[in-house]
Amino acid sequence: MKSYGLSFVITLFMMFFSISAQAQQFEIKAFEKQNKEMLKMMKKTYGEKPEVRITEEGLFYLVIPQHQSKYQVRYLLADEAGELLYPEVVDSYKPIKGGYFYVGLRSGANTKYGAVNSHGKLLLPVQYDDIQHSVAIPAMTFEINSSKYWHPASEEFWLTVDKSGAVPHNVFYNGNASQTLAEYVGTITAYKSYFWTIEAPGAGENHKGLLSFDGHVIYPQEYNDFYLESSGFVNCIKREPDGLLLYGGKMLDSSITPVDVPPLFRDVTFRTSSQTVECQMHRDEDYFPYNAGYTYEATWRDKGERLFDRGRYQDVITFYEGEGYGSVWGYYY
Repeated sequence: MKSYGLSFVITLFMMFFSISAQAQQFEIKAFEKQNKEMLKMMKKTYGEKPEVRITEEGLFYLVIPQHQSKYQVRYLLADEAGELLYPEVVDSYKPIKGGYFYVGLRSGANTKYGAVNSHGKLLLPVQYDDIQHSVAIPAMTFEINSSKYWHPASEEFWLTVDKSGAVPHNVFYNGNASQTLAEYVGTITAYKSYFWTIEAPGAGENHKGLLSFDGHVIYPQEYNDFYLESSGFVNCIKREPDGLLLYGGKMLDSSITPVDVPPLFRDVTFRTSSQTVECQMHRDEDYFPYNAGYTYEATWRDKGERLFDRGRYQDVITFYEGEGYGSVWGYYY
């Protein structure tokens, strides 16, 4: 098979980008020619020449600069018929997939955001500190930093973040922003691109939750952290007062296995070869298949074994040289 150098690939990409940009410019010129009178009327009405733009999806829209001073420009946005998409000048805007626009208004040192659609309907008022949007996405395998993962399907959604209170308030809405899907209090953070963690305020080690991309609860806000395996198995992790981490977990796709393991183990994982969930009770012990019909209990022979599970090897030695001296298993640890 013939191979090509990186410079050749970059050249091809630049040629494609140039052709695409030229095609857009051709379409814009054609639009300007066909709508010459409308554009002239808009310039007369708003005092500035409208700039014709086109989104990645081929939607025409108009940007009318409003120069406030030599160094400050604000904008009016209009659809291809010249109707304003938002009734006021905005400080920033961005067209996004699906035929929507983010609009931003400066408020002191901050900017508040809202969203409108291509017909000028206000979907979200301009009052949020952050807005995220996603079209519907099917379940699929994805890759981050050469590692592969799996995420479940998600519906189209909007996520708004309001930081005006003592604690951020986060709301998920459906595609046309007419219905609330879920809302959470706390700091929301993207996780592995297609998930969110939500961290509740207050002290304590276990107050983090895991959400699907469209805001459904995978794990409530009762955990210390999470770990996603390439199989689609997600570990839930709880931290004990002494720092010991206990693991549980479940498959994101419950049709593979509905097993939901509580955080009682040193490690839990999904074996793709056998399609089973396996657990390790203590460090260096063998893994065993998890039995959902059995009641497990996390126990330790003494403080030394617990320190060993934490990986505190010097403390293990100190314990069995002192307080735990004489324990038969102490010689092993």
